[in-house]
Amino acid sequence: AAQAAREAAAAAVVAEVRPAPTHATGGDSAELNALLALQARLESGDHDERAAAVQELKGTVLARSFHSLGCRVVQSALDDCSIDDATDLAMELRGHVRQACEDRHADFVVAK
Repeated sequence: AAQAAREAAAAAVVAEVRPAPTHATGGDSAELNALLALQARLESGDHDERAAAVQELKGTVLARSFHSLGCRVVQSALDDCSIDDATDLAMELRGHVRQACEDRHADFVVAK
């Protein structure tokens, strides 16, 4: 009974901390459009455009890592940014790594 109570308490904490999942096939269309625009900017050949996209991504890494398209955008940013920017982006997962490792999308961000 005590083990079940601990597991229920842990599940409640995870549910409280983890952002509500959205998927590229559903969810907020404005967010989907924003992610598509960020991805296009990250894939552009222009260094300044990519750097601006990384800056725009800051502050949203945690929520976007749990999104099917958002995790790809975060991975793209981590692939092509400075070590300082990569550190800033990665630090946004601080305190949420375990939950991210258990998520089918955010797990890829942690692996980067």
